Amino acid sequence: MPEDNILSEEEMTDLAGRGERDESDSRRQLYPGGEVLLYDFKQPEHTKQSHFPTLQIINEKTLSGFRHKLETMLQQKVEAGVQEIHINSFGEFVHALNIPVDIKKVYVPKLNGSFLVCFDEGLITSIVEDYFGAPLMQHKPARSKKAAQNNKGQDNKQQDKSADQDQGGHADVYAKEAFTNAESRISHKILNFLLASMQTAWQLLDNYCFEYRQTENNPRLINYLDHAELMVNMNFEVKIRERPGVIRVGIPYKMLDRVKHQLRRVAQDSQAAHDQKWLARLYEKIQTAPMEIVGELGRLVMPVSRLAELKAGDTLRMPKPEHITVYVDKTPVLIGHIGESNGQTAIQVSQWLKPESKNN
Repeated sequence: MPEDNILSEEEMTDLAGRGERDESDSRRQLYPGGEVLLYDFKQPEHTKQSHFPTLQIINEKTLSGFRHKLETMLQQKVEAGVQEIHINSFGEFVHALNIPVDIKKVYVPKLNGSFLVCFDEGLITSIVEDYFGAPLMQHKPARSKKAAQNNKGQDNKQQDKSADQDQGGHADVYAKEAFTNAESRISHKILNFLLASMQTAWQLLDNYCFEYRQTENNPRLINYLDHAELMVNMNFEVKIRERPGVIRVGIPYKMLDRVKHQLRRVAQDSQAAHDQKWLARLYEKIQTAPMEIVGELGRLVMPVSRLAELKAGDTLRMPKPEHITVYVDKTPVLIGHIGESNGQTAIQVSQWLKPESKNN
């Protein structure tokens, strides 16, 4: 090869630098800010709360029915509220549970999946004490000790996790049953209240059936999902005699993903739906509402000098109109002829005025 065709070192350096500059310019065009946007596959964009607006409506209907049933059972007022919907992993959902906790697994045949309903200790204790009329002191000392041991274990969970796995067992907090038989029966009773209310509320989408499957008091044994699976968390706060309690409902996101199109459509249709009973009550109220009717008998024009000369006893002559307009709140509604009936001035209706139609 002739030496004239070989590039010099300066030409090769310039060519290499030009390639790097072209590559950097193309990157700037793809990413104007000079940064690559990260995408988290565990928390995808389509799982935002705004995509499930109907869930909040369903939760409010569920809470309303559950509160009514609980008030009937306890014969006293119950304060309740529903928190905003949150989406996180199944591992975070289990880790957030306070121990002891009564976990119910509920199966939904139409959705081919199960969700969790968790009753905390404070709620069950409050309902049991109010239902039986006296606090149950027999089980309290043991539970306080278990709770203290569990809190201590949570503080050192990183150190004791491997030790628990090597021993092949669980912490001593789970050695005994967390709830008495009476508390377990009451817990199952309020679960039936909640499921009945949920079944009524979910009719906004379809007729769903909720079937109770099992009870568990140890969150470590609830492993029907991978810890990275997304959960839709719905918390119901219940307060009885100023004693707060929480009901946590965790639904796997993949269950709701199958009906997300229904959730969106129902949220739009519910805004345009007409409540016939409400319209009937509104019509009845409007029919009895008092209305002020004003009829203009005539008008007279005079200069200010003549008006200033008027004194008591003067008479103003006004022409008698052929017809007058009747107003309701400054809006003309009808036209009538003025006359007399039973010694009183009267107006005979001759024409109703309809509002002008506007082309939308």
